[in-house]
Amino acid sequence: MNPDHEALRRNLDAQQVAAEALDQLLQREREAILARNWQALLESSRSKEVAVGRLQALQAELRGLAGGDRDLPARIDALGLGAERQRLKDAAERLQRANRESRTLLQHAQARIGAALQVLQRGAGPALYGRHGQTGIGRTGRVLAAA
Repeated sequence: MNPDHEALRRNLDAQQVAAEALDQLLQREREAILARNWQALLESSRSKEVAVGRLQALQAELRGLAGGDRDLPARIDALGLGAERQRLKDAAERLQRANRESRTLLQHAQARIGAALQVLQRGAGPALYGRHGQTGIGRTGRVLAAA
């Protein structure tokens, strides 16, 4: 086997391992969102950033090994590594779906929290409006009636 082939195979294998680790982190992130465990979500997000950085570094290394982005898939396939490339492509699509799902779950959680805050703010008393529509003017001190 030629050295280029082996170096590319090692890189693709390392990317596959990194993608599997990122998949596990995305699963933990999803669980944290559903459990509303915001501390676990923060920790998962930090770990996810590191994992994404690792994948990006491996992809940059792959481009360097293969001589750039131009026709990269074709060159990898020509070395007999098409199955590994396809497996990695499938993993990337799964990771994108999982990340979109997490984003959607977070958006729903944010909307629920926003709705709860609105309810709580309404419970603070009736909203007062000033002459020009501004809110939060408080009581004016003017007595309208006395008992």
